[in-house]
Parts: sequence; C-alpha cells; structure tokens
Amino acid sequence: MLSVLLVDDDRVGRRMLVEGLAGRFACVEQVETAEAMFDRLDKRLFEVVVLDVSLPGIDGITAASRLRARSDVGLILISVIRDARTRLSAIEAGADAYLVKPVMARELAARVQTLGGRVAAARGCEAGAPLRPVLGDIELDMHGHMLQAGSRHEVLTPGETDLLVSLLAASGAPCPREHLLQSMSHSDCPAVGNRTVDTLIARLRCKLRRLGAPGDCIRSVRGVGYRLVSAA
Repeated sequence: MLSVLLVDDDRVGRRMLVEGLAGRFACVEQVETAEAMFDRLDKRLFEVVVLDVSLPGIDGITAASRLRARSDVGLILISVIRDARTRLSAIEAGADAYLVKPVMARELAARVQTLGGRVAAARGCEAGAPLRPVLGDIELDMHGHMLQAGSRHEVLTPGETDLLVSLLAASGAPCPREHLLQSMSHSDCPAVGNRTVDTLIARLRCKLRRLGAPGDCIRSVRGVGYRLVSAA
C-alpha cells in the first residue's frame, strides 16, 4: 500500500484532500511547510509527495528542486496558478505532475495511485518487467517506467518514457519535435508546447548520465528535433 505526504498551509483545503485520500491509501500524512516536509521525509519513506506551490518560507518550486536532487519520490505540485510559465517551472524543478486548485480528491487519488505504483515498482525492481536496451548496460523498464543499469535506477515520468520510446523507435535517426510532442503523455503538460519537450529531454539526459551514459547521448538536430546516439 502507498504512503502519501501532503504539504499545504491551507488548512481547510488540506483537510478536504486528506479526507479524500485517507480511505484509498495506507498512510496519508500532512504538514504545513517545506521545512516540516524535509523533516518528515528524514524519518519516513513516502512514495508520493503532494506539494503546494505557494508556501510560507521555502516556496513549493524551490522545495521541489531540492527534493528531487535527493529523492526519487513521486512529486505532484498543486497551485491556484494556471499560467504556463509556472507549470514549466514545476516540470523543470522535477515535478511529475501539476494540478490546478481546486483539486478534486478523486483526480488527485488517481494521479497518486499511478505515480506511487511506478515509484514503488522502481524501488522494488519488480522481476519480469519488460526491458528494452537503451545505451550500454542501461535498459528501459517499460512496465515500471524507469531506467536501470545493474542495481541502479532512475524513475521516469510518463512523458519522459514516451519521449525515450520515440527516440528508440527512430533507431538513431532524428526524431521531429512535432512527433515527440504528439507522443508525450498529457500528465506532463504538453499544452506548454515545444519548451516542454526541451525540458523533458534535458531531464532524460541527466538521468541517463547518472547511469553512466555520455553527456551527448541525446543530441539536438537543428531545425528538426532530437536523436538518441548509439541506440541499441
């Protein structure tokens, strides 16, 4: 069963979301600040963190970036802000999804279930998952939405997985931006446009590099899009 940490200083809204999630997941805890979030994460392992953007002290975007640098936890940012720039900032900070308030508990629960299941699968390295060679000893787990190289792994968002599958299918040939955008999961906010593709490509590069891939493993093709170098 999944455990969820909700971080929001809006007591009324937070209580409503906690009540909506509590019956669906094994553990749903709540704190009011990013500082309290980090303290709680030092003491307990959670699969998903739901983090408000507008927090007192450390704001949600900054907290998300710091959290992503140290953890593979599933990360959903929520906010009253609807503009594309804030959505993109959330993605760049490492968010797996961005939801606009008021958030329906049912929708949030569905996102938590999907994302948390993926994180739990990656942490547990489930046996029998369909693996696809990427670069060297790096493989893509299509079922668990993660990259793995031996005992190391990197969790992918649905959009990152979609982009990598498209690059692999191109077998080293350039993959047009338009095709990459169309292939991308809606959970990664494709309405932002080509900048979202660029952002997710940058995140893919970083995750591949952390598993030992060369820095130029995904190359930009001017006027076209991107290609995966030496794809297996």
